[in-house]
Formats: sequence, structure tokens, C-alpha cells
Amino acid sequence: GDGYDKVIFSLDVLTDPDGVWCRRAPGSDVKVDIAVKRTLISSPKIFAWGVWADASLADPALFDYNDQFTYAEAGSPYHVNSNYPIKALFLVDNTCRESYGFTPSGKIPGMCFIPTPEPTEPTSPPEPTATPRPTAPPVPDRIIISGIAFDDGVCGGFPANNGIYNGCEPYTINSVTITYRPGTCAAPTGGPVVTTSKFFTYSLPAGTYCFTISPATGMTTPGAYQVTLPPGGSAFLQFGYYVVQ
Repeated sequence: GDGYDKVIFSLDVLTDPDGVWCRRAPGSDVKVDIAVKRTLISSPKIFAWGVWADASLADPALFDYNDQFTYAEAGSPYHVNSNYPIKALFLVDNTCRESYGFTPSGKIPGMCFIPTPEPTEPTSPPEPTATPRPTAPPVPDRIIISGIAFDDGVCGGFPANNGIYNGCEPYTINSVTITYRPGTCAAPTGGPVVTTSKFFTYSLPAGTYCFTISPATGMTTPGAYQVTLPPGGSAFLQFGYYVVQ
């Protein structure tokens, strides 16, 4: 009630018992420091704390927000999720909770995950030099290619037939066949692999692949994709069909 939130914390104001401050390091790699005097909460010796960034609801009476909204009401940032896009909790983010002065038991909601250290094996004396042992061949690095066949209608405020899967369009009503082959679309190097699923995910060796869909008429997206990915890469392919409005 004395306006601490309107007084700039500085070296000239060091006796303010309500002192709270934050600072942001300049540059693209943003770091933020936040400090609060423990006297504001009766100087506890142990506590758990977390940080919220909130530029939408701004209603601490609803904390924790995730206890107040259903998944559908909150929305999702992932465009392949049926709850996309973010709704009630737009412009809201938070950290997990850290412990101060104690080791958390793992039963406190929202606590940061602390992995259990792996037990270390006792050190054994080195083996004498001998003929090199054969080693198992390395497991090849993989890539993930997934995709969806959908009807490109009005969805979540997005216009129909915009050539983009916006996360809430339904699977297409068409009976489709999706095929992929290793190699380029112009010169495949292997036999086709076929799926009739309208949502697919493949874990494949890194390289080049050609994905096609049939029928490929009346589409708002390409009917074929040539994908080249390095180890560890991923791609999401969109096969959209025109919807008559």
C-alpha cells in the first residue's frame, strides 16, 4: 500500500523493507534475475518457489492456472494436437519450482525434476593387452517423418483452403493411399511402402525419401514431397484437400 511497485530500486533506496527487483541482461541470450526479500514472507528457512510470466489473465487468485482450466480450454501450442491453438493460457509461461533449504521428496506439485544419480561401478584393474575384440556395428542414426491427410476447411479462425494444416481440421473424408520410396521423386532407389492411414509417422535411416498421396486431385498442398534430412532430423508433411464452401 505504500507504492513499492512504483519506486525504482537503486543504490539510493537500500532501506526499503518492501524491496523487490528484477533485471534483464542485455543481448539476444536473455537472462533475467529476480530477487525478493524473505522478510516479506516472514523469513522462512525452507520454501519452494517458481516464476510465472503472465501477459494475459494476470489473475493470481487462479494460481495454479493448470488447476483451473481443462486441456481444451487452455489449448495447445502443437499444431498436430486437437486442442491447438493456445486459448485461455495464451501469453502465459512458468518455471518448475525450485527448493530452498531442503531436499524435495518428489511429492510436491510442480517441483523441478531431479534425476537420481546412476550408481558407479567399482573401478577394476585394466585388462592386459590382447587381441582386439570384435565390436557390434553401430546403430544407424534415424530421422522422423510424419504427416497428415486432411480436409482444408475453416479451422480456429483460419480461412479454408489456405494450404496449411492449422491443427483443428479433420482427417480427410477421402480414401487415400500414401506411399514413400527411398531416393528422389524423379529417381527412386527402392520399392514403395504403402499406408492407408491418414496420419502417419515413420522412423527411417537418414537420407532422401519421396512421399506421395493418391488421389492427388483437388488439393491445396502438393501431392508429393521430396524430403532430405540429416541424422536426427524430422519433417511434418501436409496433404490438404480443397473444401467447397
